[in-house]
Amino acid sequence: MKKNNIVNSLVFLMIIIFLFSYFKPNLIFSDTTLSGGDTGSHNYLAKFMVENLFNNFRLTGWSDAWYGGFPIFRFYFPFLYLLNALFSLIINFNTSFKIITVLGTFLLPFSAYYAFKLMKFDFPVPIVAALFTIPFLFLENNSMYGGNIPSTLAGEFTYSFALALSLLFIGYFYRGITTYKGFILSVVVLSVIALSHVIPVFVLTFSCLLFLSFFNKREIKFGILVFIFAFFIIAFWTIPFLFYSDLTTSMRFIPDRNLKLLIPENILFLMPLAILGGIYAIKKHDKRILFFFSFLFVSLLSFLFMPKGHIWNVRFLPFYYLGIGMIAAYSFGILYEHLRFRFKQIAVIFLTILVLLLVNYNVSFIDSWIKWNYSGFENKDKWETFNEMNLFLNNLDEGKVFYEYTGKHNEQFGTPRSFELIPYFTNKATMEGLLIESGINSPYHFILQSETTFTPTCPISGLRCNNFDLKKAYKHLEMFNIKYFVASTDDVKDSIRNDTNFKLLKSIDFIDVFELKRKNSYVDFLRYEPVIMDKRNFRQKSLEWFKSNYTDVEIVYNDKGILNFKRISKINEIGFEAIDYNGCYVDENYKSDKIVINTDCIGKPLLVKVSYFPEWKAVNGRLYPASPAFMMLIPEKEDVLVYHGSTFIDNLGMILTFITVLILVFYRKKILT
Repeated sequence: MKKNNIVNSLVFLMIIIFLFSYFKPNLIFSDTTLSGGDTGSHNYLAKFMVENLFNNFRLTGWSDAWYGGFPIFRFYFPFLYLLNALFSLIINFNTSFKIITVLGTFLLPFSAYYAFKLMKFDFPVPIVAALFTIPFLFLENNSMYGGNIPSTLAGEFTYSFALALSLLFIGYFYRGITTYKGFILSVVVLSVIALSHVIPVFVLTFSCLLFLSFFNKREIKFGILVFIFAFFIIAFWTIPFLFYSDLTTSMRFIPDRNLKLLIPENILFLMPLAILGGIYAIKKHDKRILFFFSFLFVSLLSFLFMPKGHIWNVRFLPFYYLGIGMIAAYSFGILYEHLRFRFKQIAVIFLTILVLLLVNYNVSFIDSWIKWNYSGFENKDKWETFNEMNLFLNNLDEGKVFYEYTGKHNEQFGTPRSFELIPYFTNKATMEGLLIESGINSPYHFILQSETTFTPTCPISGLRCNNFDLKKAYKHLEMFNIKYFVASTDDVKDSIRNDTNFKLLKSIDFIDVFELKRKNSYVDFLRYEPVIMDKRNFRQKSLEWFKSNYTDVEIVYNDKGILNFKRISKINEIGFEAIDYNGCYVDENYKSDKIVINTDCIGKPLLVKVSYFPEWKAVNGRLYPASPAFMMLIPEKEDVLVYHGSTFIDNLGMILTFITVLILVFYRKKILT
């Protein structure tokens, strides 16, 4: 036993040293702003969580930073950002956030080890399981699927953390259904996984249901109750997430069915071991390995049959890759039992050295990516330019910033998405950011982006973007209340300089900052009487409207017939009827989560240029969803307050969480027996 513990310690030491040889401490613990891929943009989310948590004592909220406003952390996963907020109380924000992003990577080997210990595997299976996570972590065949280091560096660190906890959950879940112990711990771990990323929950749910089919009624009951309680203990988040999910934007991911993805080179050497282990487990009826089989089977089916939609099928492959490694570890344990020399523990040391050397030999770009990300924005070639631009924008009057997209920003500033951090470095909002799915107005942003750059991204499958067209763009910029425009390529700068709707404010190196010659207003008058359409499929109607010649006429989406505007059924039925405001006025005091309005336009429609979401409320006025995905306000008194608050659904979720906690604390034993 003592020899085994020494070997376990040595292997873990080698794994940690190996990881730190890539994630160098001088980079991780440096006080610089994390950059690279999508990762850099997560700085804003982390900053928002710190401010929202300690100022408002809330995990979710409203941000106007991107897409004309979006419900932040309502459709994205708050746990790691919450953890970062707590860490930042004792260490500086930049270092805290860097640690958070590597947490899943460093946790994965330990989770594998502990999961196998909980499942009562003998030495050396747990430590070999920890070792066999390393080939997966250093897979370079993708940087978007999740779990491996390239995906983490590209911004998928919440997935990596959830994946690591998933292995831990498997251990707790197995122990729970076989010993009826640790129910609360299983529930808590699963709920943390759900608050970290939804895809692992999908795989775990179906894997565990499949695995439970091999057990009796009592064990099945225990397992199912774990999932039920995990759902309801975070009902404050899951209930609104599900109820409002139709207000998210689908990326319409097109499945990638390339079967070569099932045999990546880095884990190819593990496959024969996994096959051997699988055959042996079936022969011996070892239920523990059947758990990993169900894990692997569900992820494989999801990859092969997941349709086009919200979730990209390749996002399930990490569970397949990891499943191979875990079954291979079991197989090595079988071979180890047949070794007949005195100090056979040395075989585990040799295996560790061999695996780490093999992984290191196959690494090509991970080291440079880590250095690029963790050296930070401040160490990039054009940091001085970027910093000066942000300082200048910060000192300008209130107004949103739109910018020209170009991939050149990656080499210049640290990520092609550098300008998404304008809300992080300044007091200004912009339009493009992360969390495309969370922004109901995100499709319109990408159409607008295509009108202002020669290299648009247009990432939403099936969305027809436009060509560069400054005339169209100006109209759309005005629609979204854009005050400033930042251009960085000669073609775009020249086009804007020749347009009288723009005024050059300052040139900073190769960057030009322009001001749009328009009034900045979040609560605006209409040019024409609005029309009414049924709310059903309103997002498709708005997209058709946005691309039409009728955008001067607002559509209000309402089914109840309580508004006295013309009701239409088709976009081409829109008419242009002038609206008479009789010289009334509107004064506004805008903040990201509330607008204080003083007006004498009682009963007249006013457009609120903030993204629609049911959590927006009005005092002394009525709010309705309007095109493209804004809100129409009908004031009922001179002083109107429009604010982001809570709905019945939000409150229901909170109540269910509270009730679940009470049941879990006081009545779980009765329920389980």
